[in-house]
Amino acid sequence: MLDEARASGIKKILNRQDRLLKQEQASLFGKKSAEAKSRLYIIVQTRENIASANQLIDGKPPTSPDKIVTGLETILKTMRPTYGICSGAPILNGQFKDPDAWKNAIDQVSSPIAAVARSVGVIFTYKNEQAVVGQPGATVFVVGKSHVMTNRHVIQEYAYIDGAGKWHMKKDKLVLRVSFPWEYSKCLSRTTPRNVRIVAIEDVGNLDDKYADFAILRTEDNALPPPAPLADTYDLGEQDRVAVIGYPAPPLMCGTASGGKLCTSLNSEQIKAVFGLPDQSVPFSVERFAPGYVIPGPMLDESQFAYDASTWEGNSGSPVIRLSDGKVVGLHFGGDSESNDDESSMIGIANYAIKVQRIRQALLKANVTQ
Repeated sequence: MLDEARASGIKKILNRQDRLLKQEQASLFGKKSAEAKSRLYIIVQTRENIASANQLIDGKPPTSPDKIVTGLETILKTMRPTYGICSGAPILNGQFKDPDAWKNAIDQVSSPIAAVARSVGVIFTYKNEQAVVGQPGATVFVVGKSHVMTNRHVIQEYAYIDGAGKWHMKKDKLVLRVSFPWEYSKCLSRTTPRNVRIVAIEDVGNLDDKYADFAILRTEDNALPPPAPLADTYDLGEQDRVAVIGYPAPPLMCGTASGGKLCTSLNSEQIKAVFGLPDQSVPFSVERFAPGYVIPGPMLDESQFAYDASTWEGNSGSPVIRLSDGKVVGLHFGGDSESNDDESSMIGIANYAIKVQRIRQALLKANVTQ
């Protein structure tokens, strides 16, 4: 990561951000309003994160493990921003560190990307049949005429397994609907969403298998968009380009997170930069496109792979596509979002997915065909 940062000119971007923040900090100095004080706090914190990132890029020893965490995540998120999707197309607003190479790779598969994007939805939970406002949740994508796929840990929020091994919804009156797709409301051209109800749990990965983090859900008949096209097999190597299409939830800042929740060392200023849409608003949940590279994952099972795109909670259940042809090569299920006690695994370094071969096995077992 540091080698890439040094070669890609990220330090110039970070220094430009720091200069702008320094100017704003000077303009706010001496102001006593609560709003000014809050903004000053964010600016100081952001500049400290940028300084930590520059120290790592320069090869200087970090002053603490926390500085490693904030520095690495600042570098990674600067190199891997996340883009809003309008009419199935990522809004590439000049944030890429290597704009021509990334833009060319994405433009070449714009039609397949749009096809996948239309098949990716976000779960909304309603308290009952009469409720009109739902609570947004995780991501699903279409895998059959009446079936969608997400993660096992996602469905565990809404369901339980009985002694006979059958899954049931936790509340009989709980209503789950999926919106396909739910794009940014201020898109100049926006895909009209369709809402589809989840009616049953078709199959869920074995709880005893920590690598089987998948769930297949049945929906209303003939109501879904076309299935996302699956690759025949996972055939990628290190530094091949991929992208995650899904619905990230608002990241929790570690200073405000509680109860073991996953969090980010970034502050609101940096989060806004990562999720910058055309008008720099940060709405949730809306469909987003998160590109990155395949990276080594030595601790993973052979049915999984790792990559460095920017994902958050809410992305669970997202399809991972390869940018060579836009086909789905994996099911995103998580990543390193916090450091271990020994600081050997740092915030935001890797994301993980189940390979498409395992997805195909699960669909075959459940008699789901595309």
